Amino acid sequence: MKVDIIFPEFFTWTWNYSYGLVDAADQLGVLNQYINLGFATDRDIYELGDTSADAIIFVGGCEHSSILHDSPAKRELLKNIKAKKLAIVVESFEYDMYDKKQFPDIERHGEETYKNAELFTHIVSSDEKDVDNLKTAFPYLDIAWMPQCVDIDMFTPREVSNRKGCCFIGSLYKKRRSVLERFNGCGIDVAVMSNVGVPFLNYRIWKSLKKRFDKIFLQRKIERKYKKISETIYKKRKYFNTRTLNNIYNKFLFNVNLPGPHKGFTSRVFEILSAGGVLCQPFPKGRDKTASLFNDMEHLIYYDVDNFHEFVEKFQALSRNKKKLQDISYNGIELVRKKHSCLVRMEQLIDFLKNGAV
Repeated sequence: MKVDIIFPEFFTWTWNYSYGLVDAADQLGVLNQYINLGFATDRDIYELGDTSADAIIFVGGCEHSSILHDSPAKRELLKNIKAKKLAIVVESFEYDMYDKKQFPDIERHGEETYKNAELFTHIVSSDEKDVDNLKTAFPYLDIAWMPQCVDIDMFTPREVSNRKGCCFIGSLYKKRRSVLERFNGCGIDVAVMSNVGVPFLNYRIWKSLKKRFDKIFLQRKIERKYKKISETIYKKRKYFNTRTLNNIYNKFLFNVNLPGPHKGFTSRVFEILSAGGVLCQPFPKGRDKTASLFNDMEHLIYYDVDNFHEFVEKFQALSRNKKKLQDISYNGIELVRKKHSCLVRMEQLIDFLKNGAV
């Protein structure tokens, strides 16, 4: 089997997710061609109709690749391509009303996925409830649950002995800020690398500044104050380069993942574990397959936002036990490299294309 791999520009994140899949396909001898849609033209899209590949893998093909299906002619072309067409849904869109208010993009991602799913023959999602919903809506498609993955060559683990403190990288949605408040209230300081240009800023400092300045002024003030650090951290726009991201994950004793719009495990989970970070991860309630990927206190540390007292006790005990933390770090590295690398996931995608969902 030969495959084409198509992905939108922003999936060339510095942790190399899309190119990791391309490299994996090349290693397996199944790569026909790849197209980064950030550099593609309409002509490139129409030429997919003449591909010699047996299958085409579209990363974010439903919800993040509008150039593929932004006209009736393109939709007709995509639908009539003879090769098998697999869309990897990278966003979660199964939500309740609270999430809808917190994360309005969820509704848009869901609408785009449902609108475009019929253009493909196979769909993969890392949120098992999304898979159930899609199977109900599109019983004639091959649809499967498959966790996200990581390009393990992008990360170099280090010993935990010299690490200190906690860090979170990501956008500070209202729901996430409320959880950070709980960390802070329990005496657990979390350094925040957020999308407002605040490198390694203590959350309490960030909060006090935000009260006094509007978001735009805050961003400019912080970037001036931390100009040298910002220049080191930002490769272009707000993206990290791989070396810096790896250093962040290895700088802190704990890497905290906060609740977000994705109800499965995001790529951040696999990145942190691949880098040897000790991950504090919200327990994925109602998603048994996802929860079973890793064991609490063996590969990572689960916490329940509704039972924070139990987590604080675990956290305080582990903070004094570097040997246990090193074991958790090592176990996480081993499991991710064994089961969740881009190479392993590409093998599973090829098997899915050949044999359908198990």
